[in-house]
Amino acid sequence: MKNVFHGRSQVARSAQIEAPVRLERFSRVADHASMGRMSYLSELSTLARSCQLGRFCSVARFVEIGPIEHPVDFLSTHPFQYSKHHFANQEAWDRLERCDFDEKPGAIVGNDVWIGLNAVILRGVTVGHGAIIGAGAVVTKDVPPYAIVVGSPAKILRYRFDAGIIQRLLDVAWWDMELEALSGLPFDDIEATLNRLEQARAQR
Repeated sequence: MKNVFHGRSQVARSAQIEAPVRLERFSRVADHASMGRMSYLSELSTLARSCQLGRFCSVARFVEIGPIEHPVDFLSTHPFQYSKHHFANQEAWDRLERCDFDEKPGAIVGNDVWIGLNAVILRGVTVGHGAIIGAGAVVTKDVPPYAIVVGSPAKILRYRFDAGIIQRLLDVAWWDMELEALSGLPFDDIEATLNRLEQARAQR
């Protein structure tokens, strides 16, 4: 299968893409970011520098994963203190002596994660497999697998399944299977689907 890239999407040369993925209009995968197969970014969504998005992830419009942060304890929050990017090739700007700014690592989003409209996942955050990030949520801390989080700052509303089902899903790791192996499963019956997946795993 092949990638599906809109003509106005952007992928940095240093990004790592596991085909197939889908990038819609004005979506962007930044430097050193990675994106797993069968995932998609909807319009105007960004996977920022050094962030990771797993397999089978659904990202709605206007989502920001790992936006670049600014210092809050420097003289200013402005990047003139540590970055040459914004006004390059202007003499006073280029000659300015700067200090280092230790940026947080990129956000890590697991597999099978659904991220709703206008959500923001901050840098340094890990989102577990199977989680749901509600529309407009601002995720400031790690999200457990299969949790549904909402609000700003995001808080756990509930879990998609009980603890036993969640553990079985994590153990079977269906997102690592070939797409053909998922065909014909009773997707709307989680118990029956897990039984089939576990049988398939045991036969490998």
